[in-house]
Amino acid sequence: MIDIKDTFPSVGMDEWMQRLKKDLKSDDLSALNFIDQVEGITFRAFEHQESTNTPSMSPGDFPYTRGANPANDSWKNGKSIQVSDEKSANKKALNALMSGIDHLDFELSDMSINWDLLLEGIEFNFITCSFSVANAAQVEYISSTLIPSYPLSIRMNLDRHEGELYAAVLENLSHQLKKKQAPVLLVDGYALQQTGANCTQELAFMASTAHAYLVDLLDLGLNVDEAAACIHFRTGIGSTYFLEIAKIRSLRHIWSSLIKQYEPVHACSYYCQLTAKTGLLNKSTKDPYTNLLRQTTEVMSAVIGGAQTIIVTPYDAQTEKGISELSDRMATNISLILKEESYFDAVIDPLGGSYAIEKLTEELTNKGWKLFQNLEGMGGMHNCEARELLKVLVQHTRTIRLSEYEDKKRTLIGVTKFPNIQTVENSYIPAWKYLGMDNLIIERDMNYGN
Repeated sequence: MIDIKDTFPSVGMDEWMQRLKKDLKSDDLSALNFIDQVEGITFRAFEHQESTNTPSMSPGDFPYTRGANPANDSWKNGKSIQVSDEKSANKKALNALMSGIDHLDFELSDMSINWDLLLEGIEFNFITCSFSVANAAQVEYISSTLIPSYPLSIRMNLDRHEGELYAAVLENLSHQLKKKQAPVLLVDGYALQQTGANCTQELAFMASTAHAYLVDLLDLGLNVDEAAACIHFRTGIGSTYFLEIAKIRSLRHIWSSLIKQYEPVHACSYYCQLTAKTGLLNKSTKDPYTNLLRQTTEVMSAVIGGAQTIIVTPYDAQTEKGISELSDRMATNISLILKEESYFDAVIDPLGGSYAIEKLTEELTNKGWKLFQNLEGMGGMHNCEARELLKVLVQHTRTIRLSEYEDKKRTLIGVTKFPNIQTVENSYIPAWKYLGMDNLIIERDMNYGN
C-alpha cells in the first residue's frame, strides 16, 4: 500500500502562500478574493487546513454537515404540478412519471378536489408524493385516507396557514401523527429566497421556522423524535455555485445542533429532510437557452450539497404563455442526465475535505446561527416583530441585488449583457407574495434606465 503522506508530504500554510505569491508574481493575494456584497461575505479562492476550525468528519457523522447517508448520494427527481383542473393535472403527472420523474409535488388550489380523478393511475407504492394544501378539507382527506396507506406527505406552509386554521389543522392531525409520522410542516426557504433573500437570511428563517414548528408539535404531545419527523425543509437554489453548496451543508449543521438540545432518542431526528428547488430569480424568457446552463449548475449545487429531492422550475412558469414544451423537458431532463449519464449519484460528498468549502460552510453557519438567535430573541417566526426584522433585511438585500445588475457589477447573460438578437414575445404575470413580499425576477424587475 502506498503511503500518500510520504509520497506527497504536507505543506504548511506559510509555505503554501509563498508558492501562491510566486505563481502570481505578486505579494498581493487579494486577486484570489471574491467579495459578495449580496451575501456580505468575502470568499477566498484558497484555504488551508490551518485556516479552518472544522474538525475532520465523514458523511454520517454529527453534525451531518457532509450528509447523513454514508452509503449513497442518490436523490429523487421531482416535479411540481399546479392543480386547478384535476383531469389536466393528472395527465401532467402521468406524463412526468413516464418521463423519469419519481417524486410528484401537487400544489393544490383552494377548491374542492375530485381525488379519484386527480390521482387516477398513479402508483404511489413506487414513488414519493407531496401535497401543498390550501384548506383544512384537503388536509383531512390526505391525512385520513392517503397517508395511512402510502408514503405521502402534506405541506403546510407558514405563510399559507396562519392563526386558527393552523391551530385547528395541527390539533386535528396530532393523534394521527403519533401513530404515523409524516412531514406535514414545510419550512419554505425557497419562497423566501425567491423574494431576494441571501443565504444567511434563508438559513436563519428556516432554522427559526423549524424551531417554531417543533415547539408547536411538542405542545401537542408529540415527543421530539415524532415532532422532528413531521418537519420538512425546502431550500431555493441560486447561481452562486459554492455558496449554494455551503448553504445546504450549513442547514444540516444548524438543524442537527438545534435538535440536539431536545435530546432525541433516534439518530434520524438529527437528519434534515430536504428538497431543493430552482427558481425564476435569475432566469430569462428573452434568451431561453441560457437557462439551460443556469439550471444545470443549480442542480449540480443541490446534488453536491446533498439534497434528497430536487425540483427544477420551468423558466417560463410565471409567464402569460405558461410552461412551454422546451422548458418542461429541460426541467425534467437536467436532473436525470446528471444522474443517469454523468453519474453524479456515484460519489458521496465530492467536495468534502475541500478547505475552501469547509471555510465557507463554517462562515455561513456562524452568520446564519447569529441571525437565527436574533430572530429567536424576538419570539421567532410566529412573532410579528421578528418577521418585520427579517422583511427589512430581505428588502435591503433585494435592493442590493437589483442595483448590482443595474450598475453592471453583476452580469446576467441574455438579460443585462449580450441580449438575444431574436425577439421572444412573452410577458410575466403578476408577482406572487411570500410574507408580504413580491417574488423577484431580475429580468422583470430591473430598472433598465427608462
